[in-house]
Amino acid sequence: MKKEVLLYVLFIFAFSTGTIFAQSYNDEEKKQLDYIKPGTTNFLMRGYSHAGFEAIDGNNSFISGAFAPIFLWQQGEKILFEGELEVEFEGDGAQFALEYANISYILNDYTTLRVGNFLTPFGAFNDRIHPAWINKLSTAPLGMGHDPVGPTSEFGVELRGASSIGEAKMNYSLYLSNGAVLEVNDEDTLKTPSTSINGLNFEDNNNEKAIGGRFGFLPFNNSALEVGLSAQYTSDISDRDSEYDGIASLNYAVDVSYVKNSISAIKGSIDLKAQWNQANIDEFGIVLPDGDELIIKQENSAYYAQLAYRPSLSKSTFLSSLEFTGRYSGINLTEPPADEHDIATPEVEEEEHQEADRTQWAFGINYWISWRSAIKVSYQVTDSDEDSIPGFYLHYALGF
Repeated sequence: MKKEVLLYVLFIFAFSTGTIFAQSYNDEEKKQLDYIKPGTTNFLMRGYSHAGFEAIDGNNSFISGAFAPIFLWQQGEKILFEGELEVEFEGDGAQFALEYANISYILNDYTTLRVGNFLTPFGAFNDRIHPAWINKLSTAPLGMGHDPVGPTSEFGVELRGASSIGEAKMNYSLYLSNGAVLEVNDEDTLKTPSTSINGLNFEDNNNEKAIGGRFGFLPFNNSALEVGLSAQYTSDISDRDSEYDGIASLNYAVDVSYVKNSISAIKGSIDLKAQWNQANIDEFGIVLPDGDELIIKQENSAYYAQLAYRPSLSKSTFLSSLEFTGRYSGINLTEPPADEHDIATPEVEEEEHQEADRTQWAFGINYWISWRSAIKVSYQVTDSDEDSIPGFYLHYALGF
């Protein structure tokens, strides 16, 4: 019996000692591995999607909106990567687009360096609000969606960050980029030559860079109010060695946001957004076939104001999940100068109609299934000098 007890004690001692040695060995090995590995890596995929039913000017259809996965990757505590891929149905297949892709390095608590392709911090809608599950209506304001007034995407380098100023706060962005490209259509003699700005300047078309940024100020300690000022200037947006040399571009914007939650007087929350964009290019001349000179000058603007109310303090779960939204937006475009060479054709009339000044009223009711998933019902009317176009939208938007 004594021998058995002695053997049992020796077994326990040997097992414990081996475990301690093994643990020591594993700890030492782990330290070596931690020393040689390049950094802690984290990967996350987020994004959004939307689909639904649309009835616009008498035509209706079910649609499957964009699928936009956003890839986020982190190495260590300083290096970050983000990229958004947008996939949409078009024709008989799908269209793929890389919305942005950039690398960031955190310099300190107040400044981050970002390099690559990024959304332009021009106002707040394009940079912060445009995803389908964040935008409270199914469409973008006039001049801030697929018909933008002002820059939307940059290829360049940016410094951005935030800081406190007493009880107030501020955020900022400063960037240097390839800037926009001036495109002049002066080959078609059937109509007045037209100009347009293309923001997708993958490889700079000249040696001049755009410089821009946005400054945001939040005066209250609860950060309910933010006022933002944005600007971008490029000394030359024409092609290298172009006859239209030295044409500058100046864009500026003002945006306001006021969000106040749990207001007892109205038993809910309000969300106010407003923005005004202005895009100007220098005056220049185009020589017509008969030798006359046509002066081109563009000064375009777009604006919107939006108010949303959610009865979040209601005792009814259904009512507290509803949100009521109204928006007014407009776009003002410089009309092309009249010229004796213009010939009225259906194609020209359609193009001029699409480029006409417009205003729009939009109203919507959203039912929030979760904080990033909503069923959105909205109705809007777009008015121009020619006609009025109604639109009805029933969308399901999901952020993931």
